[in-house]
Amino acid sequence: MPLIPAEELPHGVLAVLRTRDSWPVETGRRFPAATRPLETAESVLAGRRAVRLFTGEPVAARDVAKIAEHARRAERAVWPAPAHGVIGYTILVAAFRITGLAPGLYLVSEDSSEPFSALPTVPCLESLRTAYSDAAFLLLVCADIAAACQHGAPGYGPLLIRAGTLGHGAWLGAISLGLAGCVYAGPHHLVTEAVRLLDGRSNHIFTTSLGWAHRPAASCAYGTPDEEAR
Repeated sequence: MPLIPAEELPHGVLAVLRTRDSWPVETGRRFPAATRPLETAESVLAGRRAVRLFTGEPVAARDVAKIAEHARRAERAVWPAPAHGVIGYTILVAAFRITGLAPGLYLVSEDSSEPFSALPTVPCLESLRTAYSDAAFLLLVCADIAAACQHGAPGYGPLLIRAGTLGHGAWLGAISLGLAGCVYAGPHHLVTEAVRLLDGRSNHIFTTSLGWAHRPAASCAYGTPDEEAR
């Protein structure tokens, strides 16, 4: 799994969490995120568990867009382009239970007025549910590996690390809203096929599954210690 180098960990984690200070939370909807305040960094980190079982409750589309926006800001805060070079990431969302979006695969843009664009139908949703988890949605980080490995570009290692920063930024931001989830470093070939319908070049790199945690018992809701360490 991509990791932040040890010497940069304190700065990296704080930078990821600090970006949520200006993150508006949608009020006036019935989900728990509507009324709970943003948590302290310590609380967010303490609540970071590899949750793989979720309720059937949907997540609002606007909150999903905000999570993706937060992830982008987190990556830029930890890896500013002037110092580390530019890597263009494409964020897709596999929507299973998102209020306002039909089940499907969507491109998430940075246009807050129209953040979601449906991709052409591809037969991968059920495969993704099996490969990762039955979450409300999956946030899928993709990038052009060949471009990142060109002379003068950041390189393959930084691409993986920064993709991990995006995925973890989404996870930590979602936790601060009361959601739960898990991160996966393993790509899926069907996501790569889907994103290449957009640019012909990118690969799926990293996945974050998110939704409302199902907690029938502590032993069932969370992964084992070995799983959580992955």
